[in-house]
Amino acid sequence: MIHKMQKVAHMTNKLARVAIDLSVADHKKLKTVASLLGMTMKDLVVVSVGDFVQKKLSKVTKTTLIGAEPKKSVKSTKRTNTRRTERLL
Repeated sequence: MIHKMQKVAHMTNKLARVAIDLSVADHKKLKTVASLLGMTMKDLVVVSVGDFVQKKLSKVTKTTLIGAEPKKSVKSTKRTNTRRTERLL
């Protein structure tokens, strides 16, 4: 039987193939930049997609946090917890 964590790790190693059509000029740019960076074109695309997604997620997260309603303050939460503790005693 496969342990739960091993199963998750195994699933994350699965790959999916992606095919894209690029203009000859864009393909040449991709190949040149990858070569200058000492990377394969595949590695450059994977890193670039990861960076792009991370930046977009950060922006979405910030926007969401700015629009979120304020939470209870730590001070009011402590008071509530103290009252609960007093009731339990």
